[in-house]
Amino acid sequence: MKKEKIMTLVIDKMAITVVKKQVKNLNLSVHAPDGSVRLSAPHNINNDEIHTFITSKLTWIHKQQEKIKKRVTNIPTTSLAFEIGEYHYVAGERHYFKTIQGFEGKPRVEINRHREIVMFVDPWKDRAVREKLMKEFYRDYLKREIPGLVAKWEPKMGVKVTEWGVKQMKTRWGSCNIQAKRIWLNLELAKKSADCLEYIVVHEMNHLLERKHSSRFYQLMDAFLPHWRERKEKLSEQISGKN
Repeated sequence: MKKEKIMTLVIDKMAITVVKKQVKNLNLSVHAPDGSVRLSAPHNINNDEIHTFITSKLTWIHKQQEKIKKRVTNIPTTSLAFEIGEYHYVAGERHYFKTIQGFEGKPRVEINRHREIVMFVDPWKDRAVREKLMKEFYRDYLKREIPGLVAKWEPKMGVKVTEWGVKQMKTRWGSCNIQAKRIWLNLELAKKSADCLEYIVVHEMNHLLERKHSSRFYQLMDAFLPHWRERKEKLSEQISGKN
């Protein structure tokens, strides 16, 4: 059995991930949250045939990408009440959630020795307060993780990040201001595994070398992080906060 072969084709200014494997037919798909396109193809099909097939499907691809933009693709936090019995994610791991009343000190969120997420909050506090506490917890987590990743990849990539930050984003996992050499990371990444967070950090830092999502951009990604496509695929997986 032949091994899977993964490559990137840039068509209509879009990066298409093409996976050649043991399949009989071409299978084209568009994935949330960023509208990324993936094609599974038989080993014996050549790149010209793939290019022709994808070009014939461009109208369909753009329609699917528009649908994705119009719907919420991150974890629907509005469906969570931040109450006992829910499950919340940190670094890709699912944790039971509970609250503690009658505590000392400031309201806060911690992970205890039983790997439970514990929110210390007065019972009369409403949902908005609980959600804010959880976001502060996620923000603190990312602020601990991101500096090490930036420091790790700066010498490997030959770039310098002058500033980075964390903010809530609806449709993007990250962004890069090339002139200021500043990168922003989506707060939702705190819920994703460490390898997914690293992928987004490298992706945004790569824009300091190549502004657009060009063939060169993906060649650099392949050189820096050979398995970045698998990490990108993991980011598209939906996870639920309910038991």
